[in-house]
Amino acid sequence: MLADLARTADKAVVITEGLLLYLTEKNVADLAGDLQRTAAVQWWLADYYDIAALGAEGDEWRRSMERSNAGLRFMPGDGPAFFPRHGWRMTDQKDLMAEAARLGRLPPDVPSAGTPPWATRGFWDGSRILRLERA
Repeated sequence: MLADLARTADKAVVITEGLLLYLTEKNVADLAGDLQRTAAVQWWLADYYDIAALGAEGDEWRRSMERSNAGLRFMPGDGPAFFPRHGWRMTDQKDLMAEAARLGRLPPDVPSAGTPPWATRGFWDGSRILRLERA
């Protein structure tokens, strides 16, 4: 697929919404390298769960996910600093739930009656949309 993109596009954006969380750090590093080697790929939009931003609660959440075998894997300890180490510079990040609220697209399981969903502790804390470009 990337080979086809390299042949047919001058500039492209890759969107990996809903994917990275299920990959290992090595898988994401490999993907970052593959995208970096494809000259047409100038930008990368990724949703990302910044478990490091939750501190001790994040450590407990990570252990809980490991015990449950939930399949959630990509939660690097260095947070978004993972991406520059793999050739991608973060140019912007947005809180996923704040953006969903702004667009009127909150998931049905997120409380919305008077309490901003990003102000409650839970699965969605730390969810970010990252805009990355070649470093």
